[in-house]
Amino acid sequence: MKKICLANYKDSLGQPILLTNSQAELFSLIFQKRYPRNHVMTFTRFGKSFVTALAVLARVTTFPEKWCIVAGREKQAKIIMGYMIDHIFDNPYMKGKFEVSRDESEERIRRERSRTRLTFRQPDGALGEVYVLSADSRNKQTAGDSVMGFGCIQAGCKIMTNKGLLDIKDVVEKKLDVKILSYNHLKEKTEFEDILEYQKNPLVDRYMIEIDCGEKIICTNDHPVFIKNKGYIRADEVVEGDVVIRIDKSKS
Repeated sequence: MKKICLANYKDSLGQPILLTNSQAELFSLIFQKRYPRNHVMTFTRFGKSFVTALAVLARVTTFPEKWCIVAGREKQAKIIMGYMIDHIFDNPYMKGKFEVSRDESEERIRRERSRTRLTFRQPDGALGEVYVLSADSRNKQTAGDSVMGFGCIQAGCKIMTNKGLLDIKDVVEKKLDVKILSYNHLKEKTEFEDILEYQKNPLVDRYMIEIDCGEKIICTNDHPVFIKNKGYIRADEVVEGDVVIRIDKSKS
């Protein structure tokens, strides 16, 4: 069987990782983002979790995007995260973009493999991130624990849609068929985008961010906020003086 060589990734012996043709096709589908969603049905031990991890790692270190690993159980989600942690340091390109805190080392990260969030900084300061999100971690949130995810905005907050300003509660609960005004970081402009999923979650640890224009955002502690020269950070990491990149709601 013909093998495809991934020269930037190394196996346990330090040799380039080899993929089958089918694995290489899966890698390409994810890395090139050919489709919004991919449903993979394979035989056991195909290596889909491993290949998915390598593809997402290659993507997030190249583009300032957010990726969420979702699974029924946190342990399952962490399998893919573990593969990423195993290969972050395989080449200088990925290693140079990976953000390591002061009390961490490459050896410790490899050994503990306990991270639920990986952050990669681009040369222009923009961030690429990978999160772990699972059903059981959502359940923990109701007990007061924080959860890594895409966060929530409080009902009552208005969001700009292609049909005007609407209450986010109405959009979610009524599953309104609208497009949301979003910022495209690659094109550096605002665009109306389709809603991929409607979710209603409990708001624990609410945070209010007040902008000098008088606007207020009430959201969960883990809701991502785009800050100038920092990229996306959690709401509970925003400090006074941060410059929030705000979408102009007058646009339609």
